[in-house]
Order: sequence, then C-alpha cells, then structure tokens
Amino acid sequence: MTAPSADRPLPAESGGAAPRKTQDSHNQSPLKVGGILLLVGISVGFMQHRVPTIMLDIMEIFRMDAGTASWLMSIFVLVGVLVAIPTGSLAQRFGFKKMILAAIALAVVGSVIGIAAGEMRSTSLLLFSRALEGIALTVITACGPIGVSTCVRPERLGTAMGIWGVWGSLGAVVGAVVAPSVFASLGFVWVWIITAGFAIIAAVLLILLIRDPQDVRKASSGVTPDTPGDTTRDIPGDITHGVQDRVQAPDTEPGAASQDKPRYREIFTRSTVLYLFGFICFGLILLAFLSFMPSILRSKGYDATLAGFITTFPSLLSIISAPVFGILSDRIHRVKPLLVAAFAVFGPAVFVMFMSTGAVLWVAALVLGLIGAGCFGIFLAGWTNVLPRPELIPIAMGVFILAQCIGQFLGTYLIQFFLGPGLDQYIPAAFALLVIGVLGTVSLALARYR
Repeated sequence: MTAPSADRPLPAESGGAAPRKTQDSHNQSPLKVGGILLLVGISVGFMQHRVPTIMLDIMEIFRMDAGTASWLMSIFVLVGVLVAIPTGSLAQRFGFKKMILAAIALAVVGSVIGIAAGEMRSTSLLLFSRALEGIALTVITACGPIGVSTCVRPERLGTAMGIWGVWGSLGAVVGAVVAPSVFASLGFVWVWIITAGFAIIAAVLLILLIRDPQDVRKASSGVTPDTPGDTTRDIPGDITHGVQDRVQAPDTEPGAASQDKPRYREIFTRSTVLYLFGFICFGLILLAFLSFMPSILRSKGYDATLAGFITTFPSLLSIISAPVFGILSDRIHRVKPLLVAAFAVFGPAVFVMFMSTGAVLWVAALVLGLIGAGCFGIFLAGWTNVLPRPELIPIAMGVFILAQCIGQFLGTYLIQFFLGPGLDQYIPAAFALLVIGVLGTVSLALARYR
C-alpha cells in the first residue's frame, strides 16, 4: 500500500477519506450579510420610489394624465406577478448571488432606458424602463431572504433578517428625499443617473464581500450538489435544506427524493391563504401610502421635499422598529402576537396621516414608524411559520412574493380611483385603506402558526 503523501489527507478511522476542509460560508456575519443585501435592496427601492415625490413634475414634463402617471408605479409591481413564481426555481438552480447580480444589471439597463426616455420625452419608453426595473425588484425581493437564510446560522437569523427587512423602507426614504432635491437642482435625467450608479456600487460590494454557499460547495468539491458522493450535506449550518439546492444522501433509494418533492398545492391551506390575504392587504396599504401620500400633502400646501420626508419618516423609524420586532420574535419564539399587534396599528395610522395635518400628522407618523412598521421585518418569518413543512420554503417564496406584487399593484392602481383625477380626494381613499387594514388584521389573527 502506498504511504500517504504530505499533501494528501490521511484516511479517516472509519476507512473513508477525510472530509475536505471547506470554508463555512453558512456562518457569515449577520451584520455583513444583512448590511450588504440591505444596500442592494435600497438601490432598487430607490428606483421604485424616486417617482412619487416628483410625480406631478413628471406629469407636466411628459404631459401625462393622472391615470397614466399612476402606471409609473403600477407597472413596476405588476410585472412582478409574472416573474415571482419562476424566481424561486431559478434561484434554486443558479444561486441567489447570481440572480441578484443579474437583477441589478437589468435594473441598470432599465435606468439607462429611462434616461433616454427623459431626453426624448417618451412616455412609452419610460413605462418600459419601469417594467424592467420592476422585474429586478421582484427578483431581489425574492432572493434577498434566500441569501440571508443560506448564509447565516439559524440562531442569528433574527438579526440578519431584521436588517434586511428595512430595505423597502430605506429605499423609500432615499427615493423620497434625494429624488426631489436632485430633480430641483440637476433635472430629471440626473435622478436616473444617480440611482443607476447606486445600484452598480451595491453590486460591486455584493461580489466582493458575500459568498454564496452553493458556489463555495461546488468550487471546493468539484461536483454539483446532486452528484453521488457529494458530502456537502454534512456542512454545518445548511439550515434551509433545499432553499439553495435540495441535497440527497448517497444511500437514498432512487425515486425517494421525488416522492418527497414539494408541490405547490401543499402550500395552500386555510392558514396560508389567510396569511397571504393579510400580506396582500399590507402591500396594498404600504404602496398606496408611499405612492400617493406625497401628492396628497402637496395638495395641502406642503412643498415636494417636506412632503417626501413626512411620507418616509415612518420608514426611517422602521430602522429601529423592524429589527427590534425581529429580535423580540427570536426571544419569545413567537411571531403571531407581534405581527398582529403591529399590523393592527398600521391601517389606522395611515388613515390618520391621510386625514390630518400639523401635530396630529407627525404623531401618527411616529406611531406608524415605531409600532406599525415593526411588521416589516417579521412578515417573512411568519410566512415560514404558517407553512405546513419547512421543505416548502423554496417554492413558497415565489408565492409569497407574488402576493406582495398583487398587493402593491392594487395599492397603486386601485387606490388611484378613490383619489380622483387630481390625486387629492384623500377622504374616500383613507376610509378604503382603513377598512382594508382591519380586514388584513383579522385575517392574520385567524391564521394558525407553527
């Protein structure tokens, strides 16, 4: 028998080859993973929310009516309905990192087309650019949580997911505050240039600082995860068991894995349907608020910059509330009471902000940010808790994002009818959102959580 060489690992006591030492990419820092993915999310959130605070100006530049202008937000989320379901399967095949980078590239292309639309004053070209950016938003929304789940150990997920969970809020803040300032000083085109540059910077940081466990395993083993003899299933921290790739043990009988393959029909139970309805209500209220609150405030005499800041003030406060609610859910090992309590405040607080001015407006914004916005970071955790079994997470993520897109589309398209052609009939819109908030709260409360 040939003696083992110095550069060859010694046989294990059991007689098999010693497992290759690999870097544990599942145990990355929750602050780093959550923070980098947060920047990625902010970059596309910036793209989405650069429109509302300057919507009246865009209507004037492109000579749009209110119905056409509302499509600048509606089409952004409507395209998500078409790509949400396939995104989960594609992420499982290619990995979350490649999917996010492809989405950022698509978003940058969309922004470049938007710049051309601004130069040509082409409404159709601008809508097309928004559709491309909307596809990117959907992919990143779906793949961000997958990245967090596969890169961070279970006991540290609350912190990482809480950080990731505020990307939409901060994207809205950046878009609402930066867009009107840049527009006023540099014009329409520069708003689009700056957002594209932000996305490119986020992509570079993702490439340099985040490791995709799927890529690390393939590089270290030299085989694909489903090749016989792959030992990557023994890597500590593979907590999603299939979010990135469904691994089969070498001694599994042929066909056994396919018998246990998750099916879409398993997702839809009484509790998951109730939960998805509540999530649709959440997306509807949130996007209606972020899309139309600036126009409502401007109709009440506020300037564009202040209107944008007031609208995104609750989102700014969610930097505190969303991570805190996430950490609390980890501590008490329960999501339902926190989620229901936060969402019970969400609808009424938005109602008060639509109806009020002055001190009452600021108090409602404070309550919305510190309590209502707490549900931002734990909606995803709640979704995994109402699923019948954890193996459904990969395909269920696509369904979850589909529900989000439906809610956001209704928030931008349906509520516009209540606001009227001038986007200033806020009383009927406020009552509609209040009713939707109550219905969503009841739906979330009736769902059963594991």
